[in-house]
Amino acid sequence: GVLLRSPLGYSCSPQSSHGLAKLAETEFELLSGPLPSPAQPSLQTAVYLARAGTNAIHQLRIHFADAGCPVMFDSDYHPLYSRAARRSALRGKCRDEGGDEALFPGEDGRRLQEAFEEEGEDEEGGMPSGTLGMQLCTLDLPDPFKPGEALRIALRSAPEEWRRLHPSLDLPGPARHEADDDLLLG
Repeated sequence: GVLLRSPLGYSCSPQSSHGLAKLAETEFELLSGPLPSPAQPSLQTAVYLARAGTNAIHQLRIHFADAGCPVMFDSDYHPLYSRAARRSALRGKCRDEGGDEALFPGEDGRRLQEAFEEEGEDEEGGMPSGTLGMQLCTLDLPDPFKPGEALRIALRSAPEEWRRLHPSLDLPGPARHEADDDLLLG
């Protein structure tokens, strides 16, 4: 797996870039893929297991963006859709370590800025390359009503296309049911 760390959110303040902000950690593990998408072969599909190190679940969106795969249409962390990123680009308030204008601080910020400047639609006119379409299959989190126990939120049935594309994964099918304690979505 890969471990990513970042402050909980982005800031242009010197305190954030010098490690005084609380750090969020997310561990990513590639479970299947990347494979070409059957619907649009120029796009890749993959299944990741993401473990958040804090209760700030939005950190998953931040860390995918930091890794160069922002979530589609994410108005907070995708450089093309983020109002804050567009405002920062127009105002030029953030500066990197060399004093150059930067949308976000640090090395992760440099990668985000490059994505902001270089990102464009793929040849077929679809979603911008490097963009992540996120689909949640299961979510395990602390049960707010039963301290010390976990709560699982899961799809009742993963789309047939997903199960065909990633057969090595144990994705729920139409006939499969989770335990009675689980909250099933689908």
